[in-house]
Amino acid sequence: IVTTFLTKRKSRFVPIAIAGVLLGLVGMYAYAKYGVVVRERFSSIFNPVSIKVTTRAGDILRENQWSVSWNAFLQHPLSGVGFGNIEALLQNIPNSGRFVHPTSIYLEYLSEAGILGGLMLLLFIGSQVLDLITGRKTDILSPVLAGVTVGMLITWYTDMTARYYAVAFVVAVLAGLNSTSAEVAPLGNAKP
Repeated sequence: IVTTFLTKRKSRFVPIAIAGVLLGLVGMYAYAKYGVVVRERFSSIFNPVSIKVTTRAGDILRENQWSVSWNAFLQHPLSGVGFGNIEALLQNIPNSGRFVHPTSIYLEYLSEAGILGGLMLLLFIGSQVLDLITGRKTDILSPVLAGVTVGMLITWYTDMTARYYAVAFVVAVLAGLNSTSAEVAPLGNAKP
């Protein structure tokens, strides 16, 4: 969706139509093949802790992790509890398991590094947005990079941790692509 709206106005109709048809087909297929499961998943999105939802326990755990992480930030707003120290607090949540994290990069930075960590994360995000805006006129891939960046920022809200090597690798590659997008020399007549 983001990619479509960053392309030229004249050429937006075809991608929107294709995306709409594909979404419709995927939705019909999923409903036909997995009807009950699809309905249950959508009900869990709108009411995640309902007794009828099979993912209820995990959703309750996630809400508790968010609450503990937010309270850690409120108790230590300037410097947080320190990187790697939020796990000790999260281990106190019943049924938390062995490997725990705040399940939100934003809450992870705020709870572990306080306002300073939150500002550093905002600075990183702001630099990525600025690079995307700068590269928009010269890099033909900028709509794709913008779409991937928006998707990443949404995912960071609900689940992920920056300490996983795979996550850190993807973020580093995307940040590098966004930064080089801003530095691309003009391509003459080529425009996104």
